[in-house]
Amino acid sequence: MMAGSGPRDWAPSRNPEPVVSLRVKRLRRRGVGGFGRGLALSLLVVPVATAAWVFLWQFGLISSIVAVLAAIGGLWLFRLGSAGPVSRRGAIAVTVVATLTVPIGVGAAIAFETATDGGDILVALADWRAWITTALVGLALGLTAMVPALWSATTGRTTSRAAELGVAVLGIALAIAVQAVVPILTPATADTRLGYGFAVGDCASGQVAVPGVVQVDPVRLVPCSGPHFGEVVHVGATRGRNGDELFPGAEWLSLEAQVQCAEPFAAYVGAPMEQSSLSRFVLFPAEEQWAVGERHLVCIVYDSAGDTVGTLRAAGR
Repeated sequence: MMAGSGPRDWAPSRNPEPVVSLRVKRLRRRGVGGFGRGLALSLLVVPVATAAWVFLWQFGLISSIVAVLAAIGGLWLFRLGSAGPVSRRGAIAVTVVATLTVPIGVGAAIAFETATDGGDILVALADWRAWITTALVGLALGLTAMVPALWSATTGRTTSRAAELGVAVLGIALAIAVQAVVPILTPATADTRLGYGFAVGDCASGQVAVPGVVQVDPVRLVPCSGPHFGEVVHVGATRGRNGDELFPGAEWLSLEAQVQCAEPFAAYVGAPMEQSSLSRFVLFPAEEQWAVGERHLVCIVYDSAGDTVGTLRAAGR
């Protein structure tokens, strides 16, 4: 009997054909997830932060908290877009976005305020003393808020959300502290040194007891980015009546100060003194100050409707 063939007769080949194994690489569509989308979403903080800065500008240095919120918001949006942790490149990108938010927000706030008052926007922006303090504080606070993300991206160690939240709260607290402390640390202008503490463009606090005259108590220099009563448009001096060293009297000094104030007032405000809706008062030495050599005359413009935030320079009214 012949043996039949079947499964028991099968044996594997000694030289099997090679099996080709293909490694399939998972492709990610461009723009979906990753750095690109994270950066795109983080840029959304710029218009939002700018609008917030325009609104908060009227409250002075406290507006610098926007920089902290922009940094935290930028990081959150980047994580949302990249669907993962913030890379080193991402942390640097968000830092740049948060940093650029400061000049954009400050510039927009000044432009909006100036346009609302009918002033010259370019002139207002050129008056850097009106915004430099807030801008620098904002930059410092924004960079502080980015420290955890930059540290994590650089070292490869993950920072907790609690640490990031703590830094954000610290930044906001610092902004509030600066708002409270800066006016206190600003040197007051002593009555016996009437003109030495003032320069054209400086902002001052105070309250006029008699409009147009000299009773202002106290007079102290304050940041122009915060609420202030008036702005210095002229700092001059006088030799007295006919050069006489004798005290010329309060009435004569007041008239002399008003005369000296006319042209600087028009140049600063952008409108003649007699046509302007803004008011002014003058500071001149009392008799005891005159006796010790004080000869300065100071002219300050103010809005009788209330305190000003920003600057009255080029207000045109």
